[in-house]
Amino acid sequence: MEVPINNVLVSIVIPTYGRPEKLKRSIESALSQTYPHIEVVVVDDNNPSTEARLETEQLMSQYTLNENVVYVKHNKNKNGAAARNTGVKNSRGTIISYLDDDDYYLPEKIEKDVYYLMENPTIQGVCCGRITRGKEVPPPQEGDLSKAILLMEFSPTTSTLMFYKDAIQAINGFTESYRRHQDYEFLLRFIKVFKLGRNQECLVVTGVNEGENHLHGNELEELKLKFFNQFDQIIKEIDFKTPGFKKELYTKHYVPVFWDHISKGYVTKAMKVYMRFVFWSPMNFTRKIIQYFFSYIRFLLGSVAHRGD
Repeated sequence: MEVPINNVLVSIVIPTYGRPEKLKRSIESALSQTYPHIEVVVVDDNNPSTEARLETEQLMSQYTLNENVVYVKHNKNKNGAAARNTGVKNSRGTIISYLDDDDYYLPEKIEKDVYYLMENPTIQGVCCGRITRGKEVPPPQEGDLSKAILLMEFSPTTSTLMFYKDAIQAINGFTESYRRHQDYEFLLRFIKVFKLGRNQECLVVTGVNEGENHLHGNELEELKLKFFNQFDQIIKEIDFKTPGFKKELYTKHYVPVFWDHISKGYVTKAMKVYMRFVFWSPMNFTRKIIQYFFSYIRFLLGSVAHRGD
């Protein structure tokens, strides 16, 4: 592919926490890109006194003489959203591409996404497809992104996202109070102001999330409440145009909350969730609970099979 001849620098921001053994693969995939104008900004979000911080420092010492690698350390663990913001603040690039420390890029990822942006000057960001557990997952070609994001039907990992830096700064980056749904929250704010392009090619390979960033109990319910309150106006507008959307939305989000409570032994909390939504949409909510259970079993079996490959 012939990329337009220019000197546009792309900063690849890699937040890392608790996974030094996977970080090297991510860094090497970033440094091995076919696009020549890159820098890699690694943000260490481990607590200073931990073994993970020590191992990460030892790994990063290998890149001390590499002028294309920037290593930034937090003075305490904050979260992924904060680490991404730190990475942007310490970057020099006109374009920002994110990469999680358990994911890796295919060699032409940056080249093809930069080319996409150059070919579409009205677009300020792009999402490419990904490969998860050996399966290609492209972004949707058409449709209302707000609706798809809220329903978690369009759920790109952060590693598939690339934006112009000034667009990120215009919406104040990631909201650091979100420990989950960070991508959803960021994208919903982004698409209110800018256009997000969709590159159908799958250019990122994602790792298997072990649930290390999951919330449970009251924290999980508080997060859902905060998320819905923040985007209440958008939800009402979509529900007005598509009656029944709000019921579908709450069912999609709270069925996993029900099962999470069950899995953690919070039976009373689970029954409160069930009683709250079963009266609202009795048949649908109950059916979705059963469907979710069997899909989760298939997910576990798929994860075991993937690890064995």
